[in-house]
Amino acid sequence: MKKQMMALMIALLMVFGLSAGAGAYTGEWMFTMNGNDSNTTEVTIETAINDWFDGEGIEHDLVDLDFYAKVDAPDSGDSVLSVTYDESRLFGTWSTGDQLIEFYSVKAAKEFAFYWIDGGASSGDWTTEHLLNNGGNIPAISHLSTWNALPDDPGDPVPEPSTVILLGCGLLGLAAFKRKRK
Repeated sequence: MKKQMMALMIALLMVFGLSAGAGAYTGEWMFTMNGNDSNTTEVTIETAINDWFDGEGIEHDLVDLDFYAKVDAPDSGDSVLSVTYDESRLFGTWSTGDQLIEFYSVKAAKEFAFYWIDGGASSGDWTTEHLLNNGGNIPAISHLSTWNALPDDPGDPVPEPSTVILLGCGLLGLAAFKRKRK
């Protein structure tokens, strides 16, 4: 029942959003960068993301991006990532099936906009409203890319107490055996 209500609410929001001509988007718009997300180094994007978190005062682990998938417009994608478009290709939806995505980027004209989804999502809405072409107009999408943050490196594993005790017993047993031999 909850899923049906959510589907109805999403459908209503999409109908009202599409009829108003507005391009709603999922997540929080972080920044727009010149260039192409496919050609910009991950370190450059990670630095911009971490700077954005710091500037917004949001506590977040340092981001180490892991590219997930990309769809070039007007393709609809595949089972990993699918994208839909309105007639003008200024907004639409994306879906990754069951895979949660934390970040996505929308590329159009000579720049791309980056978005963060707190807690992740497996589907959402995208827009090119944060991008402008040389004429100062909102351009049609070139492609949509999805990203995740790699988990923090846990460092060296901490041995369990039982492992330490077992090792200690083994060493004591070796010492006792050596002493008995003498």
